[in-house]
Amino acid sequence: MASNPFHVDTVLDPTREDVAMHTTQAWLHAAKKIGAVTIGAPRQVSFVAKSASGEIVGGLLAKLQMKVLYIESAWVNPEYQRSGVGVSLREQVFAFAKRNDCEYLLATSYEFYDAINYLAKTDPEVEILGQIDNCPSPYTLVFLKRKL
Repeated sequence: MASNPFHVDTVLDPTREDVAMHTTQAWLHAAKKIGAVTIGAPRQVSFVAKSASGEIVGGLLAKLQMKVLYIESAWVNPEYQRSGVGVSLREQVFAFAKRNDCEYLLATSYEFYDAINYLAKTDPEVEILGQIDNCPSPYTLVFLKRKL
């Protein structure tokens, strides 16, 4: 049996350059399959909520690709929860998605993260696609979708 001629490096916490290389290579592969215009260039999007004094009180990080906005993380400072920060973030995210012709918003979240679950609780168009219990134990991982 022939040995595998390839060596694979594992890098925990890769550099920005490494992440950019992976993103670019995945994009090039997909562009060859379905066309560069269809897939569009992947872009990271950051939404930062600030108080009147300029203090950062919440945020959301997403990736935009193929008319889908993937929410990667979202948070609101506990001192500012229930003060409208989540509503402001949601409005800006939806406005951005509309301007960029997004068709879907997708998110994966653990049930204990208030920010993304807030979206599911306050928007009747958000659909819970499924969940994985004990992932890892005792937590539940939830998959969310919203048609835009």
